[in-house]
Amino acid sequence: MKLSVIIPCYNEENTLDRILDKVINENSIEKEVIVVDDFSTDNSRKILENHNKKDKIKIIFNSQ
Repeated sequence: MKLSVIIPCYNEENTLDRILDKVINENSIEKEVIVVDDFSTDNSRKILENHNKKDKIKIIFNSQ
C-alpha cells in the first residue's frame, strides 16, 4: 500500500524546501507526494519545479 501525502502551499518559499526534504527523505513507508500550489506569488513555484525535477513529486498549480 502507498501513502499519499498532500501538501497545500501558498507563499511558502521560506519553509517549502525544508518540508519537502523531510517528507521525501522519510524512507520508512512507500509514498507519493502531491503539492497543491494555490497561486503563490513568491518563489514557491520555482522551488516546486526544482524539486519536481529531482524528486518526482506531483504538483498541481491552481490558477487565479
